[in-house]
Amino acid sequence: MKRPRIDDSELRDLVDGPDQLRPPAPEWCNTLTNWRASVDRVLDPPELADCAPLETEISPDDPRFVFHGSMRPVRTPAIAAAMLVVQQQLYANAKRTSGRIGVIIQGPSSTGKTTLMQYVGRDLEVRLNNRYGRNDDRIPVVALSVPDKGRGGSRNWAGAFARFLGLEGSLGSDPTESICYVMRHCHTQLVLIDGIQRLQPGADVEQSFSFLEHISDETGVTFVYCGRNSRAIVDPQLRETVRPGWRRTKTPGEITLFS
Repeated sequence: MKRPRIDDSELRDLVDGPDQLRPPAPEWCNTLTNWRASVDRVLDPPELADCAPLETEISPDDPRFVFHGSMRPVRTPAIAAAMLVVQQQLYANAKRTSGRIGVIIQGPSSTGKTTLMQYVGRDLEVRLNNRYGRNDDRIPVVALSVPDKGRGGSRNWAGAFARFLGLEGSLGSDPTESICYVMRHCHTQLVLIDGIQRLQPGADVEQSFSFLEHISDETGVTFVYCGRNSRAIVDPQLRETVRPGWRRTKTPGEITLFS
């Protein structure tokens, strides 16, 4: 069988083609600038009157292709349920001085866990912007992925928070105190942690949640954890009982929420 190949003209389009050929940027919400751009981005359906008529050859940058290719999330019952759970937990945690309870989103791969989590975070920020106006000094949501292991096998959680907040490289080797100050000053309410299944049993998971618990106690934020079989990782009462195989989930092909 002859393998398909991309000819030179198609290759040039991938690199130098019009912006319409690419997904809306930025695609990765790992910094405050990128996250705000994703919150502000609104992709409206194209006007059909401006599109090519029926039975007319269309190009890859046709606005209908761009719109449907963006896969804009639809507010499904699962999304509505997740928004309610997170909102209830935000209200409950606001009355606590310690021991705040997070929200867990778990399910098999490719079931939309990350999309659901980011939808909830964006919705909170959009509602705040609509009610109180846009304010660059307000950072209601911090969105992170589990950082890679560094030297010594530990994960640089402080660096991940600092990178998102734009504090990286300016606060010395341990910016934790400054991170907490900025999050309190900017009224951060929600921290989204994606890829929680990457944490490994033992010291890795214990050190990670020790740091995240400190952030919660110092700032009052509510955490949302997302990943395969994440409840067995986040809940300390379940870590020992399912430790040998927590990367393998027996959850059916759906998303489950816990708080």
